[in-house]
Amino acid sequence: MKIYLLALVFVFAQAKQFNVTENSDVCVLLQLDGTVNLTAAENASLLLDFEEAVVSNSSSCTEIKLRFEKSVEVWFQFNNESENWRVTSIAQFIPHDVFVQLNETEPAVYTSNSLKDTFKKTQSYQCLASTILTFIDRDRKSV
Repeated sequence: MKIYLLALVFVFAQAKQFNVTENSDVCVLLQLDGTVNLTAAENASLLLDFEEAVVSNSSSCTEIKLRFEKSVEVWFQFNNESENWRVTSIAQFIPHDVFVQLNETEPAVYTSNSLKDTFKKTQSYQCLASTILTFIDRDRKSV
């Protein structure tokens, strides 16, 4: 029987710098450390570390790029900059492409190294997924 997966993506980050301001058409750098926890319906999970997140230079200052080790790149944009820095995913992965070994009887273990060829920098990955990002400012509590 073919199973259907619902993947949830949780990103938790500790901010090195979180002074995101707009000056003309230039944004400051947003640097983050953290992990992404991918969880499938059968509770198989995967943690991927990312090295940094950069706010792209643009007139709207709304794009965030999470650069992962092993060539994983995911793009986000601010949903409402004035309210708690909410972000929404605009490029995501397909759960079946990530959890290809998952079945109803055997557990699956995934590492970032095993997925290095799954994610290509030039592709967009669309899926119905839940994305939660938590940023911790130097001056404020969790937002």
